[in-house]
Amino acid sequence: MNELTSQTPFLVMQAAISSGLYVALPCIIQSFNADAVTVTAQPAIRWKVTNSEGKTESVALPLLVDVPVIFPRGGGVTLTFPVKPGDECLVVFADRCIDYWWQNGGFRNL
Repeated sequence: MNELTSQTPFLVMQAAISSGLYVALPCIIQSFNADAVTVTAQPAIRWKVTNSEGKTESVALPLLVDVPVIFPRGGGVTLTFPVKPGDECLVVFADRCIDYWWQNGGFRNL
């Protein structure tokens, strides 16, 4: 067995995992919590799945809840604006848990 053949199962698994892994996703805001500065957002991309009859169909991805809203800021000034249901946004997925940063800011050791 050559090296490529021995790696094929791992390459197939990697492709399968990567196809469902998102880094950023366009969404439509469903609700805005001004006190927590978070939104509930519906992904604007539908996922293709094969049903039990072997036919491909599009399904909605689940709602994303408690998504932090980050407003532009710098020099001690924050630019805020109204956020309402129906607004479009881009949700960015963090590589690590952001809970501590979201609550406290600053630096965090991994």
